[in-house]
Amino acid sequence: MKSIIKFLIIAILFILNIHFVIAEPICEFDFFIYKNDTVQFHKINSYNGREDTNELKQSDYTLLFLDSANNIVDKIYLPVIFYVFDVPDGDVDSIPLSARKPCNSKWDTMNMLHNDKIIFTLNIKNLMCNEDRICNSYETYLTCPNDCPSGSKDGWCDNQNDDICDPDCIADTDSDCKEYIQSGVAKSIEESKQQTKEETKKSKLNINWLYISLPLILIFGLLTFIEIKRRKSHKEIMQTRQQQNISALRNYVKEQIRDALIKNNYNNQEIEEIFRRLE
Repeated sequence: MKSIIKFLIIAILFILNIHFVIAEPICEFDFFIYKNDTVQFHKINSYNGREDTNELKQSDYTLLFLDSANNIVDKIYLPVIFYVFDVPDGDVDSIPLSARKPCNSKWDTMNMLHNDKIIFTLNIKNLMCNEDRICNSYETYLTCPNDCPSGSKDGWCDNQNDDICDPDCIADTDSDCKEYIQSGVAKSIEESKQQTKEETKKSKLNINWLYISLPLILIFGLLTFIEIKRRKSHKEIMQTRQQQNISALRNYVKEQIRDALIKNNYNNQEIEEIFRRLE
């Protein structure tokens, strides 16, 4: 009996504790902090989560969130230690750092302080919700629903049942996307059919061009062959004529030499011997 009562008490306490673990919009800020008090802002993430209940109570580095009147809205003590265990000597000049806090529409400016001296300032109002009716920068449905209404492409799947398919959701996550997916599949099939028709049309056009161009290619090839044969024949004729002219010139010169030798009292036997030696 005691064990049953104990179990019921634990169950009741668990149910009552659910209130404290319900997710809420969390804003996470990423930085790089250097020993010389230089701060490099990296990005802002927003998501549903729980507030960090293990925050530091004191530190030399502090993050202040101010409203438009410079009143402190939130404060975070930062665990800044320029030491890394897996680095030789452990000492480093810079470290990455993340700070998270439940998102607050009152935030206007964020200041980072080192020993109460401001080393970095960022206008987070302009980055997270500038109320210009345009969903950009680090604005999401969580942090700025007026600029990023449900279904906006803001990197956050809001999963709202509002007949709007959120482009940031996985297909099965947002119920509004089912009809969209079905219509998308139908559209894809129709586009595929249209593409097939266009490809068939292009194929027929290419075949027609082949029928037209093939005879032209054959005629051009035939004319080229005839021209090559004509030039080759002309060249052979010119070479034959040249050889004939050279032969005639040789015979003429030979007769001139023979007449000169006869005049100088050479007989036929001596003349033939001279020509034989010249050849």
